[in-house]
Amino acid sequence: MKTHPLIACVVLFTLFATVSVFGQESPAPASADTEKSGPPEEVVRKLAFMMPEQKFKRESTTVSDGKIAPKDAVIYPVQILNADGSLLMKVFFFQESDNWAVFDEAGQVFRPTK
Repeated sequence: MKTHPLIACVVLFTLFATVSVFGQESPAPASADTEKSGPPEEVVRKLAFMMPEQKFKRESTTVSDGKIAPKDAVIYPVQILNADGSLLMKVFFFQESDNWAVFDEAGQVFRPTK
């Protein structure tokens, strides 16, 4: 009769250990999120010099040919829209090491100041 509590204890301990190990979510690396979604909203608003009432729309990504952004960098095109939804301008974000940079259709590059 003493083996039943021992077996129950071992089963419960194993169940608890399994749940604690496999139940934890590991956070995704920031670079994986960044690659999929592009620059965060705060970065878009700051580097594109947006007014609070303006909105933006993300477009599908492309890869740089090396003329303005570094070669093979992922480019995140963003349309800047007026409050009424009309297109104001289009800007292109790319990442340099850990910082975001943006260039406009004329090729002028803007980087954040520290």
